[in-house]
Formats: sequence, structure tokens, C-alpha cells
Amino acid sequence: MKQLLIAIGYLHSVGIIHRDIKPENIMITLTKEAQPRVNEIKIIDFGFAQFITPGVKLKETCGTPNYVGKLKGI
Repeated sequence: MKQLLIAIGYLHSVGIIHRDIKPENIMITLTKEAQPRVNEIKIIDFGFAQFITPGVKLKETCGTPNYVGKLKGI
């Protein structure tokens, strides 16, 4: 979770908003041990991503409908 939050923070710091974070868009690599553990994560699928323009609100709803749910319109 920490790696994911760091990655999202980095994207925001360079002016990019992903707009479709969900489990299917997070890839992981595992260590090559007897009991593998998460080595690193990668955020994929930037199809809905946009550059942030200071002072401009994003008004359109986008993302995967099953994940947007009741957040629509916020």
C-alpha cells in the first residue's frame, strides 16, 4: 500500500491524475524466494489519465462504472 501511495503522490507531483485506479490496474512483481513476496508495484492503463491544470476542475465522470458507483458527481 505504501508503494501505491508513493506512486500516486509522484504522479500528482508531476501534474498527472490517473482517474482509474483499481486492482486490475496495479501490477506486482514478486521476489524469487521459496515464499514469494511483493517486490514492487506498477500502475498501468493511463487511458483516462489527464494532466492537471491548476484552477481547472475536472467535471466529467470517468473510470470503470463498477468502481465509480456512488462517487459519481463528486
